[in-house]
Amino acid sequence: MNKKTLIITSLLTLGIIQSGYKPWEEGMFPLSEIYKLDLKKAGLKIDQNNIYNPKGTSLVDALVNVGGCTGSFVSNEGLIITNHHCAFSAVQLASTAEHDYLNKWVCSQIT
Repeated sequence: MNKKTLIITSLLTLGIIQSGYKPWEEGMFPLSEIYKLDLKKAGLKIDQNNIYNPKGTSLVDALVNVGGCTGSFVSNEGLIITNHHCAFSAVQLASTAEHDYLNKWVCSQIT
């Protein structure tokens, strides 16, 4: 590397450090890193520990794996919500001729 390239690289690096660059201002990242964000500034009205708290119960504890997808509990009786394609095969397997949950759901969506 020549001297000119080294000086330019050093100045750019110093400029980025001095500017207070924060790489995780938006986008997807692990919930364990949520404490690095200022979600109150972004409009969050609850405490960030209510979303992810490794030392207690939080919303992340209500997540479940549904056919390889994420689902969430929405009732104290165990009702979950997820995307249609995630639960389709499970609902199909739970259906019988007397209780065809797929056709019942499709018909109720049409009417």
